[in-house]
Amino acid sequence: MRSKETLMVQRKLPSELEEEILIRVPPSSLARFRAVCKEWNVLFSDKRFANNQLACARPEFMLQTDSNVFSISVNLNDDPTIQVRKLTIDF
Repeated sequence: MRSKETLMVQRKLPSELEEEILIRVPPSSLARFRAVCKEWNVLFSDKRFANNQLACARPEFMLQTDSNVFSISVNLNDDPTIQVRKLTIDF
């Protein structure tokens, strides 16, 4: 029978792989992830990480009309697309 200590061993990704994954996370989520651990908080403050994250980010913006709000994301990679989503936000 295994002890609790053996079962609670944490597996950690290599820092380079972890950073590569986090670079692709939307900036709005990164703000919430600062509290996950000290290493991520330091990483998100690193100028190099910020530049890499911005280079991978897709352009996104919000459009508000008189009665609706839309989220618009643009993907200019191999297969260019524009995605428009109507948001349900009460003002």
